[in-house]
Amino acid sequence: MAEKSKVLVIGATGYIGKFIVEASTKLDHPTFALVREGSSISLEKQKLLQSFESSGVTLLYGDVGHHKSLVKAIKQVDVVISTVGPYSLLEQINIIDAIKEAGNVKRFVPSEFGSDVDRTRAVDPAKFVFGNKSQIRRRIEAEGIPYIYVCNDFFSGCFLPSLVQVEDTKAPPRDRVVILAVFNKEEDIATYLIKAVDDPRTLNKTFYVKPPNNMYSINDLVLLWEKKIRKTLERVYLTEEQSPWEERSAAAAVKARGGGFRDSSGVASKIKERRDLPPAAGDPLRRRVEATEGGGGRGRGGELVLPSTLSMGEDELPPLTRWEEKSKILIIGGTGYIGKYIVEASVKLGHPTSILLRESTVSAKDKLIECFGNSEVAVLHGDLCNHERLLSAIKQVDMAISVVGDLSLLKDQITITAAIKETGNVKKKIGETLERIYIPEEQVLKNVEEGSFLDKKHYSMGHSIFVKEDQTHFEIKPSFGAEASEMHLEVKYTTVDEYLNQFA
Repeated sequence: MAEKSKVLVIGATGYIGKFIVEASTKLDHPTFALVREGSSISLEKQKLLQSFESSGVTLLYGDVGHHKSLVKAIKQVDVVISTVGPYSLLEQINIIDAIKEAGNVKRFVPSEFGSDVDRTRAVDPAKFVFGNKSQIRRRIEAEGIPYIYVCNDFFSGCFLPSLVQVEDTKAPPRDRVVILAVFNKEEDIATYLIKAVDDPRTLNKTFYVKPPNNMYSINDLVLLWEKKIRKTLERVYLTEEQSPWEERSAAAAVKARGGGFRDSSGVASKIKERRDLPPAAGDPLRRRVEATEGGGGRGRGGELVLPSTLSMGEDELPPLTRWEEKSKILIIGGTGYIGKYIVEASVKLGHPTSILLRESTVSAKDKLIECFGNSEVAVLHGDLCNHERLLSAIKQVDMAISVVGDLSLLKDQITITAAIKETGNVKKKIGETLERIYIPEEQVLKNVEEGSFLDKKHYSMGHSIFVKEDQTHFEIKPSFGAEASEMHLEVKYTTVDEYLNQFA
């Protein structure tokens, strides 16, 4: 048996880096991690580095910005894997220069781990990030360095908990397309990558991780979730023109007498349970090819579907059973971009309304909080990470609407579901029914242009994946690429179906 390559991971303590280190050690590769010296390393990362050493990982001290330490580290290995973050992408030029000087590297894997940047049709700011990745590719090729470009599309851990959503139409779409997204568990991505480093078939190729059981249209993803929770989700079909962008969307969420949670781009979603329909049945993958009924990408009139906002007119609301007493509503993230509109709508519609507020937010949002107080909004102090305070707040209400405004907080919403389950008093639990939204591509591009920086990022990424189909619009050909699950049938990857079981 050939000797296994020595692997150096740069960015080993980062999000995907730690999974790659673990996979490398499990597959018996001599594994090295480049780490910076100094006291600025957080306690969490110190513990992670200790676990690396316990697993036999060799820590090499250096920095991407320090040429000599970089060359010294690289001379000890055969394969270099970079997992630096988006703001450090161009610093990989330093890695390329060091690899060129060292002269011993068999493969270099630059930091990509997303869409194939040479086949994307994104707009800024996503286009800018992809452009930086393309620059690194061209530099690698110009220097004649052997490479593997890894394209794994969505990280399951980042996107499946929020159930990225786009919906179908009542009438056949104008353009008969099924827009697919690909979801991969982080551990599986890492395993496939480490198996690829010594595989001659991956030399100077783009290495795609697209297992067939993990390619879903957004419609199929919703259908799969329906099957797991044994409920059929209400479909509401809307045009963007039916209501203004923010205020009426918030009013609709409250008017529908439902709770909600933040979807993949941070906007409230309506919840309405429908008990008179049977559970969803059938194989989601079979539905994926039924383009006439389940486009997933285009609404009626050729409108494009994105998981980006909630928009519905009051005249479009389906009939609902009237409740004698207005529900008490807790809004988590009530001082945020869409949150403040939901608070206002809830008050206007006569609901007893509360917001969950971090102590650190008080001074920064004092005028808004004062305005809430004048509207008789109850301010409950707490935090997603403080379970007792979260419980205390939720016990006082009937419904919870989460509009947390940071991608890093998406996973923290699991604490909300845990608190709701423990209290047992919330009428509609997060995740039971999700709102759908249909907006024209022109409006999406306008939102990209006019939104905040975070909104621009969300919209441009959504436009790339769900409008331009950048994850799936091309065929992988042997001339430029290879697909991981076809090459390594021995790897038992986690399917989307299996991954969602933890939330069902």
